[in-house]
Amino acid sequence: MSVVQVSSVKQTRAVALGNGGVTAPSAVTYVGLPISSGGAHGMAAAAPRVAFDKVQQFLAACTLMEGDLWCMIASSKRSGTSPPLDLQRTVEQQFPLDTSNGEDWMHPVSPQRIAEALDLLDHIRPGIVDPAGHKNSYYWLHLGANFKILSPSTGQPLPGQSRESFRLCDYSYGVPLGTNSLLLSIFEKTTLALNFCIPEVESANVSDVVTMLQQHLPIRLSTKHWKRWTPTKTGTYRSQRIPPP
Repeated sequence: MSVVQVSSVKQTRAVALGNGGVTAPSAVTYVGLPISSGGAHGMAAAAPRVAFDKVQQFLAACTLMEGDLWCMIASSKRSGTSPPLDLQRTVEQQFPLDTSNGEDWMHPVSPQRIAEALDLLDHIRPGIVDPAGHKNSYYWLHLGANFKILSPSTGQPLPGQSRESFRLCDYSYGVPLGTNSLLLSIFEKTTLALNFCIPEVESANVSDVVTMLQQHLPIRLSTKHWKRWTPTKTGTYRSQRIPPP
């Protein structure tokens, strides 16, 4: 999953494009963090459930979920290293492998069983050391969410949060402007990757929205990686680095 971008629609910077003169917004984006900077924000050492609870609190305070949380346990088989057989049996007894795509490293977890997956990770984390001396390198827990960001003043989703509003253009590889998501990954280290798109409307200043997000996020947003995206007359977008709004 790609890392965070915060987008703000700038109504005063919209341009009329083709196809019936549909108006496209401009946007301010924040990448936190790009692949070159680690791909995600690191979280302070915490038990899996503590990390999950902090993310849940953020989602409850600042977002409207689009669909359920998704979760999976991924094994080191993905990178060519097999976990010890006894550990494989422990995990597979609770969460069977999904081999429908020809892979043998993915253990799907239903939303109703996320608590069980967290308990399992708590159980297998202590003392697990791979041949290279890395703790808990055999299994990762990934939890993801898609959502709309709420207005700090009204508590309702900010308008303009859709791919169609931005002509289906991406601001990061495979991540369309107008969409929001996060990915919590718990393994030897715990990381949080974010994709934000914050429409700027008269009723909500983008800086107020960013302040709200920061107040509830368990990580500190970087002061770097901000860009302004401006629509062109041909229907594409150009970007320019800017300081934080």
